[in-house]
Amino acid sequence: MSSNNRDGRSGQLDKIEYKLYWQTAKAIGIGERYIHTNLDKIDSQTKTAVEKYCDNRYYKKGIGLFITGSMGVGKTSISAYIAYRIIKSCGINCLKNDPYNTAWWTSIAKDEIRFCHSSELHQLFRYNTNSDANNKLGKLKQVRYLIIDDFGCEFSSAYGFSQFEGFYAYRHDERFTTIINSNIPLVRLKENSELARTFDRFRESMKVIEITGKSLRG
Repeated sequence: MSSNNRDGRSGQLDKIEYKLYWQTAKAIGIGERYIHTNLDKIDSQTKTAVEKYCDNRYYKKGIGLFITGSMGVGKTSISAYIAYRIIKSCGINCLKNDPYNTAWWTSIAKDEIRFCHSSELHQLFRYNTNSDANNKLGKLKQVRYLIIDDFGCEFSSAYGFSQFEGFYAYRHDERFTTIINSNIPLVRLKENSELARTFDRFRESMKVIEITGKSLRG
């Protein structure tokens, strides 16, 4: 996380707090490229919506987030930033109780929050008869905060989508927080009969942010 951005305010991150975040980010599945991400390049309207979601701690209320937009608009960076806010919120008691024992929080973090690419989730569905894959899928199903990166074409088949629908329905019913980013436009979600059914559940338990800007990749 950039040292000049701390919950939208300037100031350098405390070294121990940074260590807590870095260790946890690696443990839960965030790639090195996105560990130091921030919202500096995100358009002001989107940034405001993301900060509102985080500041109100909707994630603690079981309210997820669906982020949609074309390629390169910053969806993964936003998701990683939200993960940072959740990690900081959940791990702050670790710092208060024992500021140098960041390993304690890191060791249990994967039971609280996971950052998972959509293709990884799809592979687990595909090989769920394998005990190891089934065990990993069960943990993702039960984790309190799940962030799914780049949801899309992997679940285009009827079987693949039915697997995801059951997975998400369980998390929805248990009030676990799911945060998803996707290239799928909202209009397609609403028009496709299968996608629309799950999108109804999205709208019931998620906020929606649609990014309409151009790619930030140059």
